[in-house]
Amino acid sequence: MYLFTHKPSLLIGGLITATQFISYLSHAAEDVETITIKGSRLPLHVREAPTSLTVIGEEEIQQSGASQLTDILRGLPGIAISTSGTMGALTEIRVRGSESNHLLLVVDGVVLNDDSQGGLIDLAHISVKDVKKIELLRGPQAAAWGSGAVGGVLHITTFGKHNDIDPFYVSVGVGNKNTHQVVTRVSDKTNFTRYSIALQHVESNGDNISRAGSEDDGYKRSIVNAHYQYQKNEWTTNTSIRLTDLRTEYDSVDYAQTGLPVDADNFTEGKKASANVSVTYSPHKASYATTLMGMYSKHTNENVESGEFISSAMSERFQLTNTHSLTWNNIHAIVGAEYLQRLYTQQGIVAYSDPNQRQDDQTLSAFFETQTELTNSVNFTLGTRFDDNSEFDNAVSYRSGFSWHIDRHYTAFISLGKAIKNPTFTERFGYYPATFIGNPHLQPEHSQEWELGLRAHFSSSLYGQVSVYEAELKDEILGFVFDSTSGLMTAENAVSMSNRSGLDSELSWFWGGLKWRASYSYLNATEDPDVQDKVEFRRPRHSGGLSISGALTDKLSAYLKWTYTGSQTDAYFHPPLFAPDIVSLRPYSLLSVNMGYDLTPSWRTSVRVQNALNQDYEDIVGFAGETLSVLLTLSYNIAE
Repeated sequence: MYLFTHKPSLLIGGLITATQFISYLSHAAEDVETITIKGSRLPLHVREAPTSLTVIGEEEIQQSGASQLTDILRGLPGIAISTSGTMGALTEIRVRGSESNHLLLVVDGVVLNDDSQGGLIDLAHISVKDVKKIELLRGPQAAAWGSGAVGGVLHITTFGKHNDIDPFYVSVGVGNKNTHQVVTRVSDKTNFTRYSIALQHVESNGDNISRAGSEDDGYKRSIVNAHYQYQKNEWTTNTSIRLTDLRTEYDSVDYAQTGLPVDADNFTEGKKASANVSVTYSPHKASYATTLMGMYSKHTNENVESGEFISSAMSERFQLTNTHSLTWNNIHAIVGAEYLQRLYTQQGIVAYSDPNQRQDDQTLSAFFETQTELTNSVNFTLGTRFDDNSEFDNAVSYRSGFSWHIDRHYTAFISLGKAIKNPTFTERFGYYPATFIGNPHLQPEHSQEWELGLRAHFSSSLYGQVSVYEAELKDEILGFVFDSTSGLMTAENAVSMSNRSGLDSELSWFWGGLKWRASYSYLNATEDPDVQDKVEFRRPRHSGGLSISGALTDKLSAYLKWTYTGSQTDAYFHPPLFAPDIVSLRPYSLLSVNMGYDLTPSWRTSVRVQNALNQDYEDIVGFAGETLSVLLTLSYNIAE
């Protein structure tokens, strides 16, 4: 296949790196740790997964003192983060050079991508204060999760969904920029039931986003996350509800002179709601289980500029999934069917054209995933999905791979996958006066990727992985193309292929009583193979990070994280013609530090410093990144 013959130098370089990696780790001799991942519908252990993945557990999350998911993900292999300002500003994530809406966010089994904002994940509004575990699976995962899982799946498990119970937890935080934060959790269980309720609120005056002026752009957000479980005999019922209410201030763009952000009295009010109910039947002493799950999510965003309503967008997602899992000898299999309906509503001021509209689509899917132990050391994984969409041609996604346990320490893996990404409602029908008009004739994007990697796992003391990959994206949707008829920007399918190739590496180990995590990624993402050096915007070629965490004494803990984002390019639309100029954004490093101290077994205080060196940086032309932030927190916890 063509994918295996392109850029052989990258493959050779990856194999050399893997060889050196084996040599470095050859002296360790502990049992392999097995962590079950939920980003796959199959209950795979890390060492069995034929894909590159990162798992971050509760201890590391808590020691970081981080409030935002962005702070945890930045610096991980294959990750590029673009933020348009301070806390609450639009924050996008790109995995392995894919688009910002090519990653699926799954929280406690519910897909939470925002279809009212083009299907992207806005990391700005995702807190980690109630997060127990984070899993990032890189590469096409559409066979398991459907359209959109091109770059991977980000799976998050919260405290309420986890079996551990903390009867009561509360924390209060204050910081500079008039920042205030409150988090509380209550949970309990009986013989058959378990419940958890978490409440969060944060607000801050923020920073000035634009290069000029002095107006700060503030933010506030409240979250309710509740779970209930009833389990008796062979039946288990789970119910969860998640509500988010937010307000984020933003600047305008000076379309008359500079084309850059300027201070303005603008804000967005958003509401997000999700709920799911699942019933599982699992007979005792049987290797069979079936689950029926109903899910609902809703996103609403309303924009107000200078005190006047400008526009709003709302999306809803109804999903019903039935899965059947079976284990027979060395074969594990899941077969399922799914119905998905999406709704999109846009409202705004009528100017030249009418933005007020309501759109919808439906998808019927059947999927199958299996993992087979071919020999004592070789596992084979296969997943495939068939989608029947009301708006587009039928589509098939797949992912297959082998994992070879060379010995009890080393596992090599290879995989090949294909994913589909349907055009978003915004790309097809969105209308924003003076800026953008949708293109209803868009076709789905098709991505195919191969990956070759090596994983070494030595219990909790030493772990590492390195992988090389190459992907081609067909019919890439370009979101900023000039439309001569309307005089506005629109979306179009690219004529040529987009290529993405790279190397992801990660190493974690314990030394000096501390946990160390280091990562490095190389990415070559080009938009048009016929044009030399036409790289994709907002995708650094080199990136990485180093984090150190752990207990310094029996009461004092520390967390330090340094991340590096290499140089990258962006498009700058200069008035009056607004022809895109390619602008180079300089590389930057960010340092964050958190120190925690146990006052008593229940009381704990901590201080976190974000962007400790007060580094000036931009991920998007003209939008200043967050400046130095300090947060002092006092918490009280009653453990089970």
